[in-house]
Amino acid sequence: MSHHYHSYLSSGTAIVTVTAHDADEPLEGPAPQLVYTLQKNVIEETSGRAIFTVERDSGKISTAVCCLDRERTGTYTLLLAATDAGGLQGSCTVVVEVRDVNDVPPQWARREWAVWAVEGQPASAVLATLPVNDPDRANELAFRGSSGWSDHERVGEARVILRVLDANDNAPVFVRQPPHTVTVREDLPVGSVVATLPAADLDAKPPIRLVQRDVWNVD
Repeated sequence: MSHHYHSYLSSGTAIVTVTAHDADEPLEGPAPQLVYTLQKNVIEETSGRAIFTVERDSGKISTAVCCLDRERTGTYTLLLAATDAGGLQGSCTVVVEVRDVNDVPPQWARREWAVWAVEGQPASAVLATLPVNDPDRANELAFRGSSGWSDHERVGEARVILRVLDANDNAPVFVRQPPHTVTVREDLPVGSVVATLPAADLDAKPPIRLVQRDVWNVD
């Protein structure tokens, strides 16, 4: 017998009512009574308390603690017994499966990432794949930049540092635009400096420019 329940149930919430039939009822008097007990229960590690309880007269199984956590334990197996007035007993197994709720934020493999890009890459280029894990089952993840979400309880954050490597895609440019006119003496010796014409190159060092430091959110 299997039943599904959400993990946010409070203490005392009814899970299921299991009833038994006694074929000897006509022989046991006008008011035969079955007594229900849990022969096998589950104990909470932190408190040492039983997680489930059963009403002796009705067979109703309820939670005895708050709250069930699917990320820690997704399935509980109980053994329920029904005992008649003559002491005869029958039993059945009750399996409680905890349904998932989106109550745990996604977890990045690292809190900070350094990502490198080459200048001039197309807009659709993949720069990096950053692994993230969500303990909640069957949850679709969505990603946003620093704007993020207003509900931070279900958001995992990681800092992404994007650096751009310089590409040699700019031609040197003279500081003074040509043409350049230089006047020299006619008896200037060979090897003499005639003129110094400075030029600038946008691709000169340093080749690395910090472009963006952003916080990425995932829900």
